[in-house]
Amino acid sequence: MTAGRPKSGISVWEQTGKTLRLTLQILQKSKIKPERISVLAPTHAAEPHWMELAGIKEGMTVFTVRPTELYKAELLKPKAVESWCAEYFASSGSTGFRVIDDDRINRLNARLAEHSKEGHHA
Repeated sequence: MTAGRPKSGISVWEQTGKTLRLTLQILQKSKIKPERISVLAPTHAAEPHWMELAGIKEGMTVFTVRPTELYKAELLKPKAVESWCAEYFASSGSTGFRVIDDDRINRLNARLAEHSKEGHHA
């Protein structure tokens, strides 16, 4: 069994998937059959097609957690945020918080996600 895991947190170059690609190359050069390789890695919203980029081969087993499956995704749903805001600002007498869906903000978020793919994080 081989496990690739950073010892001191994730550095900028490791966020690119370079470690995973390098590990897969080493395993392939060592003649390890794809059926004997399993990969556990999260799927990030900014790079949903990471498996293709990493060189995941037919027969490899992949375990991943998609952004929508994360606990934080539940906490960021509109109703949850409205509830948090109502609780936080209750002492000031503020009520009636709403999270609205705005096309302009959705376009901005899409641009930020594209920018994130280039390694620039906002």
